[in-house]
Amino acid sequence: MSRTRPFARAGLLVATCLMAACGEGKPDAAAYVPVVEPLTGTVLYGGDRLSRPQSIGVAGDWVLVGDVPRPHALHVIARADGRYLASWGRQGEGPGEFSSLWGIQSAGPREVWLFDPAQVRLTLLDVSALLAGAPNPLRRTLVLRGDHLPMTAVWTADSLLVSSGMFTTGRLARFDAAGEPRDVVGPLPPAKPNTPPAVAQHAYAGTLVRHPSRPLLAIGTRHADRVEIYGTDGRLVTVGRGPANFEPVYEPKVRAGAPVMGTGDDLRFGYVDLFATDDRLYALYSGATRAERPGKASFGVEVHAFDWDGRLRARYALDALALAIAVDPGGSTLYAVRHDPEPAVLRYPLLR
Repeated sequence: MSRTRPFARAGLLVATCLMAACGEGKPDAAAYVPVVEPLTGTVLYGGDRLSRPQSIGVAGDWVLVGDVPRPHALHVIARADGRYLASWGRQGEGPGEFSSLWGIQSAGPREVWLFDPAQVRLTLLDVSALLAGAPNPLRRTLVLRGDHLPMTAVWTADSLLVSSGMFTTGRLARFDAAGEPRDVVGPLPPAKPNTPPAVAQHAYAGTLVRHPSRPLLAIGTRHADRVEIYGTDGRLVTVGRGPANFEPVYEPKVRAGAPVMGTGDDLRFGYVDLFATDDRLYALYSGATRAERPGKASFGVEVHAFDWDGRLRARYALDALALAIAVDPGGSTLYAVRHDPEPAVLRYPLLR
C-alpha cells in the first residue's frame, strides 16, 4: 500500500520545543521527537466473519473485536494463534444487543466492559463463560442517565464511572455505580473566542481510557495531536503533544438554532484511537485532512507512545491504514484493525 509517513526521520533524534504541558501550560524542556520505527504486520485473523470492525481490546489470552452488529457485535480471537473462538451480541436495543460497539475495556483476565455510545450503555461480559458455552455470559448492563451526552465511557472503580462528551461545565462527567450522574469536573478545553462550551468539547472530542491500576485517565484528541492526562477527580495533570503540535480546525456555527462545530475539507485528524497500559499510552495517529485522504482520514498511519507524564517516547509507522489499536499487557505486541483491502486483525511486534 502506497502512502506518506508524515514527519518521518531516519537515524536521528530531533530536539524540539514540543509542549508536554502541565495544567498551567508550561513547556517540558526534556521533550523530544523520537525517530520513526517502521513496523511490519502479519494477519492474526482475516476471516469472513468480520464485517466492518470498529474497535479492539485485549483481555487474558484473547483479542476482542467490536464490529458493526450484523450479524454479531463482538468477535473473540486467540492471541496466540489467531483462532476464531466465538461471536456474541447482535443488533438491537435489548440485553446483549448493540447499535454500535466503540469501546472495549478489560475488567480483569475474564471479563470486559463494552460501551455502546448510541445507547449510552455499558455491558459487562464474562468472556470465559461465553467460551464455555454458558447460556447467558452477560453479567451486567448499565445505562448512563441524566442530561449529559457521553461519547466515551470507562469504569474506574466499584462506585465510579467517567465519560467524556458534550458537556458545558467541565471536561469529564462522573457517574455512580448505578449510572446516575454525580458531577462534571475538569477544565474545559481551549477554545476560540465566543465558542460555546459544547462546540469546544466537540472540537476536542477523543477516546477516553483509564490507567489499569492508578487513578488516572487520558483523552487522545481526535482532531489534534494532543493527549490530556487527568486524575479521576478531574484534575488536569499534564498535556502531551505530538510532533505536529496542531489544534482542531473548525468554526462555531449555528444550525437549526443550535450551536454546532463547523468543519470542511481542511479538518485534520490527530489521535483517532488511544490504548492504555501500565507504563504507556499508545495513540493511533492520522495526521491527514479530509482533502488529503478522502474517506480515509480517520484511519491512522502511525502509533505514538507516551508515558503517563505526557512525554512522547516512541513513534511507530504502520504498514496499513488502521482504525483502532490495542496492546498486550507486556507491551510486546500491538494489534490493529483495518478495513482494506479486506477486514482483518493485524499483529505487530513492538520495538521497546
